[in-house]
Amino acid sequence: MAAVVMKRLEISGEPQEVYRASEEQLDVVFDKRTLHVNPATGRVLDEGQEPRFLLRVANWLHLNRGKKAWTYVADTYAAGLLVLALTGVFMLPGRRGLLGRGGVWLAIGVLVPVLYVHFSGGP
Repeated sequence: MAAVVMKRLEISGEPQEVYRASEEQLDVVFDKRTLHVNPATGRVLDEGQEPRFLLRVANWLHLNRGKKAWTYVADTYAAGLLVLALTGVFMLPGRRGLLGRGGVWLAIGVLVPVLYVHFSGGP
């Protein structure tokens, strides 16, 4: 059936995988494209991937593909954010400051990652 669909849609190349996902769906998987075929109706849904520039760049940076240079940039940026957060803690006096509502937000900000590490099994 996969060969018939590929011939009718004039798709060349060899699929990576062909499998029956359910009674009503046959999947033909290519590198950046998947055909979802309904054998009963003959309907084909063509699902493809197209790289999105900003997401692709953000993912590239997140995975540290730039290696050493990006590590220094990211560490410097993180240190700057830490300075910004610590100085912001002491800027507002009174009930919005560290001894009031600001202290509650500070505690929540510290507890969220600590609790996550604790309950996820941590390092």
